[in-house]
Amino acid sequence: GAMASLTPDHGEQLVKFAAEDGPLLEGLLHVTGTSEVAVVCLHPHPLMGGDMYSAVVGGVVKALGKLGITTLRFNFRGAGASQGTHTKGDKEPLDVAGAVAFLKEQVKAKRVLVMGYSFGAAMAASYARQRPGDLDAVVAVAPPPTEDLTRVTKPMLVLAAEHDEVMPVDKVEEAAHKASAEFRIVPGADHMFYFGCHEVATAASEWVAGWVTSA
Repeated sequence: GAMASLTPDHGEQLVKFAAEDGPLLEGLLHVTGTSEVAVVCLHPHPLMGGDMYSAVVGGVVKALGKLGITTLRFNFRGAGASQGTHTKGDKEPLDVAGAVAFLKEQVKAKRVLVMGYSFGAAMAASYARQRPGDLDAVVAVAPPPTEDLTRVTKPMLVLAAEHDEVMPVDKVEEAAHKASAEFRIVPGADHMFYFGCHEVATAASEWVAGWVTSA
């Protein structure tokens, strides 16, 4: 049965897909295992140098790949070679919608988890609030403690940096509890995760693997 659908692992491949409102976005797709479950990985703020090559995003992608979980990371509109212009989070959830649709159509993913870091975590939360029926779980790394975050109804892991100088950890914890999310602190890390990047990748990938087998 399932073994027949395994594909050879060619590593990440460059793909293009459209955001729901049209702009063509570039991404890196890593198809592995049965790809029944796939994870969309969202990068930090493009106006502060964030793109899909963020070390945190890359670390999570690699760790998930080792566990045989398919991933798609991409550049939000206006970042890298993705079309369109940055809209401060207004239209970016439509980029996420395009990525999720791409995974369901092209890779035949049955369950999709959205992981995001910083601005990407805010977009994951916005998307989850706007389209709760279109995704199955969320991983939010160093997220802004937004109203959207408190309203995520799906299984969610929230990872906070112990010494985050941008997002106050107590506020993030409060938001996570309101959403009934699992909350963990990455010791010694600040918002950039120069230290703690490996811990994020391990915690996120293990949580995803646990979620995959429990659901």
